[in-house]
Amino acid sequence: MYLVLLSAILLLDQITKLYFSRYFIPGESLPLIKGFLHFTLIFNTGAAFGIFKNQLLLFILIGISAVCFIILSLTHNKTSERWALILILSGALGNLI
Repeated sequence: MYLVLLSAILLLDQITKLYFSRYFIPGESLPLIKGFLHFTLIFNTGAAFGIFKNQLLLFILIGISAVCFIILSLTHNKTSERWALILILSGALGNLI
């Protein structure tokens, strides 16, 4: 069940990234809830708010470490915590891809 959820989220992540990078120009927005929630195409080569800009190797190492840690943690957590770990794991894998 967890593998199905992980695969579905990862697939959705990759489809949305492909769609926006193919059909939008940087800065272009798609309003989902006008004035409140928009999808906007931007490229950030750093972490949150652009810190550690252009440090690709650092982010790859952190991502791989996070993936390994989460996979190990999945075997030692309760069911409710596993759902949260799967969501985090899918985000980490999506960023690595």
